[in-house]
Amino acid sequence: MEAIGFSAKYEASSDKSDIRKILGESVRHYRRKFFTSLALFLPILFLIWIMPYSIPHQVTAYNQLNGVPLYVYLNAVFATIIQIFMGASFYVSAYKSLRHKSANMDVLIMMGTTAAWLYGIVMIGVGYNVDD
Repeated sequence: MEAIGFSAKYEASSDKSDIRKILGESVRHYRRKFFTSLALFLPILFLIWIMPYSIPHQVTAYNQLNGVPLYVYLNAVFATIIQIFMGASFYVSAYKSLRHKSANMDVLIMMGTTAAWLYGIVMIGVGYNVDD
């Protein structure tokens, strides 16, 4: 390869050359990310599926702006943290992919989750009337 002008040298970008250490760090990183997302998702699960059926009077007891109950705003806060901070790697990867005029699965994930999240945020801004 050097004869045609290409160097075939590989230099690790990390001091760690042991694949077990590299994989171990990756597993720890994604495990921490998963459990953080799970901890942020459990309140959403409670507020959407358990609270309306166990204590329904609390669901509409604290209406905020535009007639939207407080628990919807709480869900939006948790979902925003998950969307922005836990999904940041998808945004970065999708940006890099689109910058190279290509699309991959990260672009699809970013578009789908952002559309769903943005729809929810817009619906909170529009509000709703519980009398309808």
